[in-house]
Amino acid sequence: MRPLIWIMTMADIKLKPAEDRILIANLFHYYVYDMSEYMDWAPGDSGLYLDDPEQIQIHDYWQKPDHFPFIIEVDNQLAGFALVQREEGGAMDVGQFFVLRRFKGKGIGLTAFKLVTEKFPGPWQVRVLTDNRAAMAFWSKAIAQVSQSEVHTFEETDEGDHLKYFQFRV
Repeated sequence: MRPLIWIMTMADIKLKPAEDRILIANLFHYYVYDMSEYMDWAPGDSGLYLDDPEQIQIHDYWQKPDHFPFIIEVDNQLAGFALVQREEGGAMDVGQFFVLRRFKGKGIGLTAFKLVTEKFPGPWQVRVLTDNRAAMAFWSKAIAQVSQSEVHTFEETDEGDHLKYFQFRV
């Protein structure tokens, strides 16, 4: 019996500036839900993880010139978002990066990250919760593919969250 082989056609993956903050705020609920597995968050009285829209702290991405919000599209369908910012020292920092579950494991996040880093060559930083093994695997692979330098890592605890930092150049 021959093994079943899946052939995936190359999807049209695009990274677009996010002009609509509400769109990202709506997706942010799914992002927070996914992160709740590692952050020990519970939904509020309304059944939402973020009862108050002001809890979604993304305003700076539309108000500050060194903050860049993007949506990720696959074949003209909304697939996620990337929120990046330039730090005081000049390095780019991934604030939040999210791919909807139906698009995970298909190389879409990797392609979207490559598209983001191509827009901002130079030093970069990514922070990952060490308990989030899937994210650790994704970021280790993605950074190895885009980095044009040695990748420096260190771990730190911030407000009780154990984080691994990746610093590299693109």
